[in-house]
Amino acid sequence: MANKKGGAKASPLSLDDELQAEATKKAGEAMHPLLQQFIEHDFKRPISSLSPNDIEWLAVAAITGWVLSRAKQHKKYGGDIGELIRKIEV
Repeated sequence: MANKKGGAKASPLSLDDELQAEATKKAGEAMHPLLQQFIEHDFKRPISSLSPNDIEWLAVAAITGWVLSRAKQHKKYGGDIGELIRKIEV
């Protein structure tokens, strides 16, 4: 069945897909304060001028935002946080 724009009708997301999308959004939101600091210092600064250290901090913010969001979701749905952490250890 087509939607109003003429494309295929989107099927509803699974709970895991919804939670993953929410965690990804939180990862982006966690990076926002750092990006804001970069912009405040030099609004026209090109992204290519970011130092490796700047990029590492952005990565840490994104990963932390994602992990915290997934941990909260896991706890909300009755999961054990320790079990979740053991599952993602490398």
